[in-house]
Amino acid sequence: MKNANWDSYQLFLQVARLGGLTGASMASGLSPATVGRRMLDLEQEIGRALFSRSQTGYRLTRDGQALLDHLQEMEAAARKVDAWRQSGEGGTTVRIAAGT
Repeated sequence: MKNANWDSYQLFLQVARLGGLTGASMASGLSPATVGRRMLDLEQEIGRALFSRSQTGYRLTRDGQALLDHLQEMEAAARKVDAWRQSGEGGTTVRIAAGT
C-alpha cells in the first residue's frame, strides 16, 4: 500500500462529514467530479471501499468508518502540534541595530 497524501485524507474527512461530493466540493473549492475522482483514487491506494454511493449521497462502509475514526485522532494530534507551535513558548528574538 502506498502512503496516501494528507490532503487526500482531509478531503475524505470533508466527504464523510458533509455526506457527499457537493458539500465537500463547496468546502474545498474543488469540483464534485474532482472530489469523486480523488475519493476513487484514495480507495484504490488503500485497497478498500470507503463509501456506499447512492443518489442521495455517500455513506461510509465499515472500512470508511474505521478510517474516519483514525483520521479524527490524527487531526486532533495535528491541532495539538499546531497549537503548541503557535504558543511561542521559545520567545521571540528582537534585534536592534543602531549607527554610530
